[in-house]
Amino acid sequence: MLDDHQLFASALAGLIRETGKFEGVFCTDKLAEVQQFLVSNNISHFFTDYIMPDVNTLSEIAKIKSEYPDIFITVISSIKNANLVFQMHKAGADSFLSKNSDKYELEECLSIMDTGKYFVSRDMRGPMMNFLASGKEKLLTQRENEILQHIAHGATIEETAKKLFLSKHTVVAHRRNIMAKLEVNSVTVLLKKAMDLGLI
Repeated sequence: MLDDHQLFASALAGLIRETGKFEGVFCTDKLAEVQQFLVSNNISHFFTDYIMPDVNTLSEIAKIKSEYPDIFITVISSIKNANLVFQMHKAGADSFLSKNSDKYELEECLSIMDTGKYFVSRDMRGPMMNFLASGKEKLLTQRENEILQHIAHGATIEETAKKLFLSKHTVVAHRRNIMAKLEVNSVTVLLKKAMDLGLI
């Protein structure tokens, strides 16, 4: 499990142990330790917080899923953005749990994943259904969504480029495409429209 909130990680590890489905639970707040653990151990499930310092979670999910396709990936977060939950699923996550999920929802999540289906916590099911019904998931590409989230969090072009391992010119080009798709001509209006559409 990757989470930088030690108290929460410890509580969740206890819930995971209580399910009786795991031999052990390894917790860390360092991505490098997760990567080492994945290489040297037979891991069935990977639990991660979505917002981690200096971690591009969507890219890491995609990377882990491509290198270890049999691992179940669960994102645990307090975010309430259906677009982000959808982007996590597109990147390779097998489930999304709210940080306020209880033991029963965790057990339900594990059972649903065992059947090969995607699981979303109860409090996000309505927003996800509305998001998918609206067709908004087709509006922006995964990379455009990543860049939009960085813009929404106040990151500069340089900061976004560094975090996503892109050139500044590529970030600018993506931002231009996002603005064209949303039919806006300033970042301020972009953020308002993206918020109105539920994209951030």
